[in-house]
Amino acid sequence: MAVNHHLKIALDLVSDAVAIIDCGPLASQGPPILYANRALAAACGMDPAALVGQPLAAITADPAPLLAALRIGHPEPTPVKGTLPGRIPCSWLCAPIRDASGRILNYILTAKPLPASPAPQPGALRHFDGPPPSPDKWSQDMVDIVIESSRFVAHEFNNALTAILLPVEMVIDKLPEGGDLQEKLKITHDSARRAAELAKDFLHYFKNHTSTRERTQLAPLLGRSLRLATCAQSIHWNLESADSLWDAQVNAGDIERVVLNLVRNAIQAMPGGGRLLVKAFNHSQESSGNGGLLPGPYVVISVRDWGPGIPENHLPHLFHSRFTTKPDGNGCGLPICHQIIRDHGGEIFVQSVPNIGTAFHIFIPAITSTAPHAPAPAPIPASLAPDPLLPALPAPLPPPAAGHPAILVIDDEEGIRFSLRETCRRLHCPVELAATGEAGIQLCRDRLRSGHPFDITILDINLRGSLNGIEVFHEIRRLHPDATIVATSGQYSESEIKAYESLGFSGFLPKPFSIEEFKVVLSRLAVPA
Repeated sequence: MAVNHHLKIALDLVSDAVAIIDCGPLASQGPPILYANRALAAACGMDPAALVGQPLAAITADPAPLLAALRIGHPEPTPVKGTLPGRIPCSWLCAPIRDASGRILNYILTAKPLPASPAPQPGALRHFDGPPPSPDKWSQDMVDIVIESSRFVAHEFNNALTAILLPVEMVIDKLPEGGDLQEKLKITHDSARRAAELAKDFLHYFKNHTSTRERTQLAPLLGRSLRLATCAQSIHWNLESADSLWDAQVNAGDIERVVLNLVRNAIQAMPGGGRLLVKAFNHSQESSGNGGLLPGPYVVISVRDWGPGIPENHLPHLFHSRFTTKPDGNGCGLPICHQIIRDHGGEIFVQSVPNIGTAFHIFIPAITSTAPHAPAPAPIPASLAPDPLLPALPAPLPPPAAGHPAILVIDDEEGIRFSLRETCRRLHCPVELAATGEAGIQLCRDRLRSGHPFDITILDINLRGSLNGIEVFHEIRRLHPDATIVATSGQYSESEIKAYESLGFSGFLPKPFSIEEFKVVLSRLAVPA
């Protein structure tokens, strides 16, 4: 990409760091840099020309947040907290550069360093804004790569399992019941299913997602957590809860997990027994302040122990994904707690004084009204918003065929296309296959011209190539506004599934899926097979 001479002069005059990067495949170190202005080069200690061609990791100590924003593909400028080289905190702004048709050509990134926070006093509230610096830079980079790659790995793993499970199911059904080969294949099928559950756990651990949440009374939850964690322990505990404690829109299991972790940490800090106090009270944050808390109502949960306290030099590392002082610890507990609370729009603070004790304070956004609240609908991510450049064109078409719908499968995995072709044939459904988004769109266009559109399209959201699944969805809907499109993917969260449905997808098939689950989707769409 050639940067206009006058634009280059203008960008070199601004004080913010600016980069233009490629929009190609997102490797672990990020896409290559196409342009860097003088401010960015100075922050990196390099010449602007030397940065061209370097990966995104060359201009940030932690590329994971930016890679996540690029993967989501927000159509509008998106702020992202991150770092410059040397782990200098900054606020990145990531915006796509599009051509006249709306296709993304490149991304432009700007970075503004954040003001340094004053050094905390002993015993003061401590806030942890992102991962702290690691003494082992290489190891930290490896952790970042693993986390960034996990969703891709889970998706590919589930793709492979889908291509295994469907044919195995078909063969099992054709073999004599109780035969030796059928029994062996059933063992294979069960093993593949267990592998799918493992992939689900792996994906759940690493992904950022918003879990299903309901209006919850927190006092009973705290009581259950305390009774469970202190069972058979020589701990004297007290729970002090405000009489009119506000409710919160939370995933109760996630919050209980956080409380259990903090209570168990407190118990382990007092191996000879001791006192534990858990408080829950209402708090109104009048203005933006501690740790970036936004103004509004919060329920605060405090877990206080009278243990030896946390050494001052350990406090900056508490939420590091690998930091632990326990011989058998893995350093995962507190980082997961931190992520859960942040996913709920809250924050965690810690106070600790040696030989006096430690207190963790959890701030969770509260519901102050007395009327019952239904779970909030999932917002549609900006990346899923309809493209204004792809207007809907009404086209009166015949209704779906009853019983044996015509199905289009758009998936870049040959094994999945083969498996779904055989599955559809077994269900006596005519089927056509496409390995790319462009090929799928052309098949839709041809069927529309013939007057016999596909009744159902099975669309892989994570398509490789120049068009991703969301772009293919918008184009098919532009051609056929009433098209029935089912999304499928091996990487997903509850909030993403709801967002796809809000966008207009007719359903979601999580990979790997069985023949029976495939039939259930067809049945739900009122096209029995």
